[in-house]
Amino acid sequence: EEAGGYTAAQMKEEFPFTDTRWVAKEGPWNAGIGKETLQDTRARAIRASKWMRLKATHEEVRRWAGAGKTDPLLVLVAHSDLIDLLLKCLLFPSADGASIPWNDFAFVTDNTSVSELLLPAEGEPGTPLLQYVNRMVGAQERQRDP
Repeated sequence: EEAGGYTAAQMKEEFPFTDTRWVAKEGPWNAGIGKETLQDTRARAIRASKWMRLKATHEEVRRWAGAGKTDPLLVLVAHSDLIDLLLKCLLFPSADGASIPWNDFAFVTDNTSVSELLLPAEGEPGTPLLQYVNRMVGAQERQRDP
């Protein structure tokens, strides 16, 4: 039996600001995607990082952040490997990925962990600031404390 999950329509209904162009139109959001090669995953991370930088300047996202905040908030739920690649792409931007230190180090994250990266919007001056990586939240945090 295939795993369930949101359909594109359900994602759009629950999260109206979500861009669902890249998800399956029928069935679960990831239906029929299959496995990626490492090169494909790196290319996806580069595309996603460019999209995230552009989204940071999008007026709808800035309005949604609201409540007097000036910086938009993008929440991403992804597997550890993709988080590693995305952080590298966001911290070391490169049009084709040639200058990204893919194999020099790794950002290792656990399930239900949170990482925070403050990112200047596309075209704005500033340096990305990695606030924290792999902060444990919820029950797991309590279990780790002695």
